[in-house]
Amino acid sequence: MYGEASAKVGAAIDLRSDTVTLPSPAMREAMLRAELGDDVYGEDPTVQRLEALAAETVGKEAALLVPSGTMGNLAALLSHCERGTRVIVGDKAHIFRYEAGGASTLGGMVYHTVSNERDGTLDQAGLVAALQHTDDAHFARPVCSVWRTPTISAAAPCLRPHI
Repeated sequence: MYGEASAKVGAAIDLRSDTVTLPSPAMREAMLRAELGDDVYGEDPTVQRLEALAAETVGKEAALLVPSGTMGNLAALLSHCERGTRVIVGDKAHIFRYEAGGASTLGGMVYHTVSNERDGTLDQAGLVAALQHTDDAHFARPVCSVWRTPTISAAAPCLRPHI
């Protein structure tokens, strides 16, 4: 299913999905020896260190550990969108095709698809059309997801002209 994209990702770190990357023996050992605590009460030192490292790595004030990529994507959408928001995504976008409509079910958002180009970018004319009527109260306010689906772009970043 991932053929071409997986060849580009390489064998060192497979970031296609949170379900295909299996822990190495060293990772299993680290999990076995990890200090544990109740993260709800902020008492898990391993989670605290991981979140601090992630925040520092990307230059942010804080980070949040979530157990899956799907949950991370949903948390991002819920933090940026109100109920009734129109989420503009590529027609091959992972969040549209493979995440069971979580944004619609849990967040009351509506997906509006725009054709993906072969390189994973959004069709520019389709995007312009999708962004019409943003000041008309009869239309849902749009938010655009510019994440490039790894199945067609090997998770290459979007370039500035496409954002």
